[in-house]
Order: sequence, then structure tokens, then C-alpha cells
Amino acid sequence: MYGEFRVQPSEGQCLSDIKRRIALASFVMASLSKIWQDRRLSLTIKIRTYKALVLCTLLYAAETWTVRAGDARIFDSFHMNCQRQILGNRWQDHIRNVDFANQTGLPPVIDHIVKCCSSIFGHIARMPFTVPVDQTLRCQVELSIGRFPDRSWKRHPGRLPKRWLDQIRDDS
Repeated sequence: MYGEFRVQPSEGQCLSDIKRRIALASFVMASLSKIWQDRRLSLTIKIRTYKALVLCTLLYAAETWTVRAGDARIFDSFHMNCQRQILGNRWQDHIRNVDFANQTGLPPVIDHIVKCCSSIFGHIARMPFTVPVDQTLRCQVELSIGRFPDRSWKRHPGRLPKRWLDQIRDDS
């Protein structure tokens, strides 16, 4: 199971890990179906349960992901599907996503991911220079500004993949 995750960091793609986390969160969501269907439980208790169990499973290690627009749509779709389950509505009921978000009060998942990425970036940036992770971050910053350590190095043709540092810069 753990051997399936083979993403090369240089590619900047985390889709396989994102799909795996969504599958795990779907399993948690399905295992809590009796809670979602229980009419005696209030909506606030269901929302707290969703945040504590499903969102924590979904967003484990999210601070290291490079989320693209397609990935954000996948997260949004899963998040809306979960809210429909919590509220007991089906997708055939033709209720807009905005109405679900207003009813539950849950922000989009991508907002939480952006917050986590910014938080971990701040932790790494405040570390002393002797820590290897800080040295790596500073080297990435130097590369992103255009300071290359070796002038003979040339990048491959085509569009550059979005890196984690690029996402931090875009989100701030």
C-alpha cells in the first residue's frame, strides 16, 4: 500500500497522494454513516465530528503538497459531497453548493491547506541556518530568484512545474 506513492518531488505533482488521502477519508466518512443519519444529533456535533475525524484524515501532511487547480476541484467536490451526507441531502435535490457552505459554516478545504503551507514555511524560515531543512529552503529561494550555483546548468524546455515554494509565493 505504501509502495504505491511514487511522486518525484521535481515534478511537483501530488495527485496520487491526494487521491490516497481522499480514499482514506471516504472510508472514514462511510464508517460514520450512522452518525450522519442520526436525527437526534445536532448539526454542530456532526460538524465537529467531521472536522475531527474526516478532515484530519484528509489533510494529513497537506502542508507539503503542491495543489494545482484540478486538485483543488477534487478537494472541493469531496468536501461538498461530505457536507451533503452530513445534512442528509442527495445530489439529485439540486441544492447549490453555496447553500451547503452557508448551512454548515465550513470553509473550503483549500483554505486550510494554504494556511498549513504558510505555517510550515514560517517554521522553516525561522530555523537556524545550521539546520539542513533551512539550508534547502534558502537554496530553493536562491534558485527561484535566478541565482544558479552552476552556470552550465540548463533547464528542460517546456513549462516549469509548479513547486511548493511557488505555491507559497502565490498564496501570500
